[in-house]
Amino acid sequence: MGKIHSVPGASVEGDFGTTAGKWLGALLGMLVLGGIGSILGAVVWYTRPSRGEQDHQR
Repeated sequence: MGKIHSVPGASVEGDFGTTAGKWLGALLGMLVLGGIGSILGAVVWYTRPSRGEQDHQR
């Protein structure tokens, strides 16, 4: 009677096959990777040995 068929390729998030969707996905991916890089960079920066401690050890 009233059977509803799903459209192939359609998803809940929307159609990411479009050019705008691909750009949006790329930008979001760059934001995520940039955030992870910033966190790791901050950890390395704040846990580095300071020059003052190296001079006092000699």
